Amino acid sequence: MDNSEETPVAITTKESLQEYKDAGFNTLMINYVYPFNSAKDKWEGSKTKQIMDWCAELGLKCVVWESVIRGLANTEESLINPEKADGKKFFNSQEEINGYVYQNIKTIIEHPAFYGFSVLDEPSYKVFPAFGQVYAAVQNCAPGAFVNMNLLGMATDYNSNTRAKYSPNTTTLSVYDAYTDYITRYTDYTQAPYIQVDVYPMRGSDEEPTLTANAIRTPQRLAEWCKEKDMDLYYVLQTSGFTVGFHDAVTPICRNPKKRDMYWQTNVAMAFGVKSFSYWGYYPVVNTASEHYDQYSSFLDIAGNKNDMYYWMQDIHKEMQIAAKALLQFDYQTSGAYYKGPITGYKLHISGLEKGTYKKLTAYEADTEGAFLITELYDKANDRYGYYIVNITDSFYSGASKTTLTFDGYNKVQIYDRGQISNKALKKNTLSLELGYGQGMFVIPY
Repeated sequence: MDNSEETPVAITTKESLQEYKDAGFNTLMINYVYPFNSAKDKWEGSKTKQIMDWCAELGLKCVVWESVIRGLANTEESLINPEKADGKKFFNSQEEINGYVYQNIKTIIEHPAFYGFSVLDEPSYKVFPAFGQVYAAVQNCAPGAFVNMNLLGMATDYNSNTRAKYSPNTTTLSVYDAYTDYITRYTDYTQAPYIQVDVYPMRGSDEEPTLTANAIRTPQRLAEWCKEKDMDLYYVLQTSGFTVGFHDAVTPICRNPKKRDMYWQTNVAMAFGVKSFSYWGYYPVVNTASEHYDQYSSFLDIAGNKNDMYYWMQDIHKEMQIAAKALLQFDYQTSGAYYKGPITGYKLHISGLEKGTYKKLTAYEADTEGAFLITELYDKANDRYGYYIVNITDSFYSGASKTTLTFDGYNKVQIYDRGQISNKALKKNTLSLELGYGQGMFVIPY
């Protein structure tokens, strides 16, 4: 399974699946630990079917790893090529692809727990034509099925390895323009109604903590894109730290997130209008991979025991559902950041952000040390605006910041804060707030 002798109890018992449901999940991904290859595996008796059966009993849905369509989607050229057509890797038409894909997934899509397929993670632009054809084939067989391609985030100016995956014109384009080319190609080739991405913002180690420079810039760029293209933004949150290398040559890349960090990530995502959240629920022990994850930092360890992350996110998920009653009616409009120094911890994630022009917010100011993200969302059905304010100061540290907001013509606000709803009268259209690092509030003026 993972080049170790440990059994991943975290997903192999009905009881462990119930644990995930109790933590607030409604969909589980059966990932590389138990792939299903329809070309050679028998469906009856497979671990994939067993897990899906349990999920159906528990009212959960499943995203499945199916090896044949993953292989097709990972092809760096169009699958339609009459000169190479063999009916398995290349085809004469989209109709032939549709038929071949259907033969490989028909038993899976008929299962009551089926939700979608896990296809690619952080791909190069080169696979988008093939992925688009696989996506179209799955939609032809199972309209509305989720097809997971988790895109790369926006790199820093110095990350040439990632930038090379964005565009054939990477060397002549700015990071912003190269990334725009990347998401343009994804959108054009797939015609999918959503984009999914991860950022993994909590970098470094506990001894040398940092954030990724584009922790805010990536979701801001994608939120703007999804608004323009009428797409949904899906988000994968970081639940673990990891290192690379072996023995004495181990380099920390991401630190293990704490509860403040999970609030930071969740609030940033909700501020940008994200309505679908994903997480890695557990990590197998991998002895030969270049990336080494801490199995004790995510929801369950490999033996199925609950980690701190389980209880943190169980709390956050419950609180999230209170805000969701309002937030699901709102769509992202614009955003910007502001701050007052000196700022604790990492600072580069604040620079380079687009500056929003707000409809009903006339002024905003940081009153004490700290950095804030503020996004405007709009409820078209009820013609009302809402504002999501997040303290984006580095949440590795403990602290709080004060801010003042002034609204245009309103004298009251409704505030959603960590599962609590309150109403507050404004003085001269002005609202004063204090938010801890990573804390966010959704404010609806009225």
